[in-house]
Amino acid sequence: MIRAATILSAAMLVVLVTPAGAEETAGSVSGVEAYVGQVSGLSVDPAYGDYLSSQCTSCHGTNAASGIPAIQGQPAEAIIAALFEYRTELRENAVMRSVASALSDEDVAALAAHFSGQ
Repeated sequence: MIRAATILSAAMLVVLVTPAGAEETAGSVSGVEAYVGQVSGLSVDPAYGDYLSSQCTSCHGTNAASGIPAIQGQPAEAIIAALFEYRTELRENAVMRSVASALSDEDVAALAAHFSGQ
């Protein structure tokens, strides 16, 4: 009886702390991993990634302000996962949520390829 109550309480807590829609899109870590795999497989135009990156580097440049991480040289998978987590509201930052939700999967792939290649 105690185990059933504990499981039920844990399930209720997950529902309360999971942002609306995130469970449908991400589901769990496996949802993030699936998205990373999907986007990593897209072929991208390096010039397009260069073009898109100018908006990112205004905040995420090599001398990024405190609290804003520099993203040059990060693994592509980490960039893809972060953008997906902002898009699905698994990460909290109003600016990044707005930016990530405006990007297509191809945009995400191009940006990840650009920044991971630096």
